Amino acid sequence: MRLIEHSLDLAVQRQGLISSNLANVDTPGYKTVDVHFEQELRQAMNTQPVLTVTNARHISTTLDGHNGASPDEVEGLPQRNDLNNVNIDREMAQLSTNAMKFAMAAQILAGKFRTLKSAINEGK
Repeated sequence: MRLIEHSLDLAVQRQGLISSNLANVDTPGYKTVDVHFEQELRQAMNTQPVLTVTNARHISTTLDGHNGASPDEVEGLPQRNDLNNVNIDREMAQLSTNAMKFAMAAQILAGKFRTLKSAINEGK
C-alpha cells in the first residue's frame, strides 16, 4: 500500500509540474520540467526498510517518510526563438497519461481497502 501511496503522491506532483509547464507556455526562456515517474517508483521499491522486520507477518515499513521527487529540466526538446521549449501537444499527452496512472493507482488502493474491510467484517 505504501508503494501505491507513493505512486499517487508522484502523480499529484507531476500534475502540478505539467500544469506549471502549460501555464508558462508563453514565458520567454522557460524550460519544461518533469519528474521521472518510473525511475522514482523503482527507487522507492528498492528503499531499505526503516525498521527491521523480524516476522514474515509484520507489515513492511519501506517508504515511510518519503519525500517528493526532485523535478528536472527535460532535455532534448526543441526551443523556440524565445528560448522556451514547452510543447502544448506533449504536455497534454503527459497530462492524459498521468491522469490514467493516478486513476489506476487509486483503483488498486480502493481494492486493497475493500479487501481489508472484508477481512475486518469476517467476509460479510
